[in-house]
Amino acid sequence: MIIVIIAIVILIAVRILNGRYVSNAQEFLLETLIQEPLVDIESRLHNAYLLKANRLIKKYKENTKLQIAITAFKVGVPFELLLKNLDFAEFAKVNAIHRYLLVYNHELRYDHDKIYILYQGIYCDFSKISKYVMNSRKLLKGQYSQNGIIHRYMFEWDSLTPFISALKEDEVKDDSNISTGLPVLMKHDWGNRYVLEICSWIIANPRLTGDHLWHRLKTPQGHVYSVGQYRPRKLQGHEQFIFPMKIKTSQFFSPDLCEFWTGPYTTLSFEITESQFLLMKQKMELDQKRQEHFYQLFDDNCVDYTMSICKIAGVLFPTKLPISDILIKSTRLKKAKYSIWNSDILPDFVKQMWHYGWVLFLNCVALILGAGLIDSEVYENSKCVNIEPYIKNLKDFVDADKVLSNHPFVVGDLIRQEIDEWRMNRQQVLIDDLSSVKSRNEREWMENEINDLKYAVPPKYRFPVSS
Repeated sequence: MIIVIIAIVILIAVRILNGRYVSNAQEFLLETLIQEPLVDIESRLHNAYLLKANRLIKKYKENTKLQIAITAFKVGVPFELLLKNLDFAEFAKVNAIHRYLLVYNHELRYDHDKIYILYQGIYCDFSKISKYVMNSRKLLKGQYSQNGIIHRYMFEWDSLTPFISALKEDEVKDDSNISTGLPVLMKHDWGNRYVLEICSWIIANPRLTGDHLWHRLKTPQGHVYSVGQYRPRKLQGHEQFIFPMKIKTSQFFSPDLCEFWTGPYTTLSFEITESQFLLMKQKMELDQKRQEHFYQLFDDNCVDYTMSICKIAGVLFPTKLPISDILIKSTRLKKAKYSIWNSDILPDFVKQMWHYGWVLFLNCVALILGAGLIDSEVYENSKCVNIEPYIKNLKDFVDADKVLSNHPFVVGDLIRQEIDEWRMNRQQVLIDDLSSVKSRNEREWMENEINDLKYAVPPKYRFPVSS
């Protein structure tokens, strides 16, 4: 009994001390963020005190002053001014306005009591336009673009236009591209090439949901186009859990939402021709106009659409990943599974029984999650004809292909690493050969080959296409 009482006293003391520590830390970070100079946005977002405050506020959300100080520092306005504009403080926090300011290289303007944000190309007093740009939940109506807030969502586009522009180092004179009016997000380091870039929002291990793949088109002029496929209402919670496997309608976002998310993503770039660029652009505009595409979590998803763009350039990467590799997180378990499966320990008939039993089980789970359903919106779309559910008959229950997913992790990690290694090995061979070459023309040719390897694709992933 005495031990229990001592343990309770210690626990209470620890909680009191921890509460005091958290309170002191919050006060310190609040005062520090208020006093920190409002330097450029990239430096602000990497500020050590801001990063600590972000971690702290996630656990202790009740400190509204610290949250306002965090938001004020992110968007680059004084803390006291944001206290006078609480509607904008909530709007900026909910919509992560600082991410758009970072990507488009924009800034807010302010005076002693007003905050001005770029609205359809003009800086406007937020208090006067708030009823036009946000709803009752403080969510943005429309999107934030290179012209600021506009009354058009990312999926409401007709013709594909670049969302940013990149400049070569010797062309950078200030923070904007004078000739196009587009913001500068990246350096123009791909030279006089047309480039297709596959972007993968992934982490160290593949996930069932949360990973995403989209693509960019880059031109010799430095223009960058961005497109990705999504299912409608993706951000609504019930769409993640209620019948996620059913066939749904599809939307194409330009630019892709991930262009504004924080966090690392991988890229795989390869060179294309001007005619292929024009064909890709034409295909995406036609797909947007016709609205004939649909979405399925494992099959007709963002990966499948990006691969359809790659095919125009005569490039096709494998994208299928076994669902078991997604569900089993442990690397040791995966290795043990494959070693047992590839060994002679188990008789073939046992392996076959296990294989079909596992496939049957997973497909039954998929059926419960909506794999046998088609969304009513798809039925109502007269353009979506001859569409069948993912699991349409009894034969599909033992179809091993149904337990494979077109997954961003395959291209974004496995194929990318393989191609990087192939490029490095090929580059090393050329560099070794270069040392023995004396002809100037041959040396120039080999140097160009080495430079072009950054955008080369192994022959095994290429197939002939008509010009």
